Amino acid sequence: MANFTNDVDFLYEVGELRKIIRYFQYAQGASSVTEHTFRVCMTALILAKREGADITKTVLIALLHDVPEVRTGDANPWQKPYLEIHTEKAAHDMLSGTTLADLLPLIHDYEKRESLEAKIVKDADMIECEMEMRELKEMGSNCNAYFDALGDTEYVFNKLRTESGKAMYREVCNRRPFDHFQRSPNTRKSNKHGT
Repeated sequence: MANFTNDVDFLYEVGELRKIIRYFQYAQGASSVTEHTFRVCMTALILAKREGADITKTVLIALLHDVPEVRTGDANPWQKPYLEIHTEKAAHDMLSGTTLADLLPLIHDYEKRESLEAKIVKDADMIECEMEMRELKEMGSNCNAYFDALGDTEYVFNKLRTESGKAMYREVCNRRPFDHFQRSPNTRKSNKHGT
């Protein structure tokens, strides 16, 4: 390996994912692709442990799964019927010549859902989308009609590929997004708030 030129170019390009808003573009407060990817990684990690999958492979797929969107964008369900998206070509063009080029088969695996790990990541991706949609709705999003059009939970449930993914999705649908605040320790509960 001679130098880091291609690696640094790749890292600068990946940094642009911070600026690409997820396909909830119409909703005020929607997350970036980078923010989405972090929670997909954490969700996939939990599912991989529960499914007995290869954790390293799962997390690598999760980390890479939306990297091509820096070139393809993140089309929403109403845009996709009009687009021809070349995810694997974008990934190839981005990663070729970098230290990470040997990871290209992971993107192919994710696109084809050939391994348990790829199926887990797709489940994590859909679960994370549901979580964000619920968070935005709970915060009074300006796009509730948009979310209602996306909100067919049975449709999403039937697309999930793992038992752990289905169980987690059911739990996501049964909880309110900010319930964890009620259970978490805080200074108001301990009577130390404002001291």
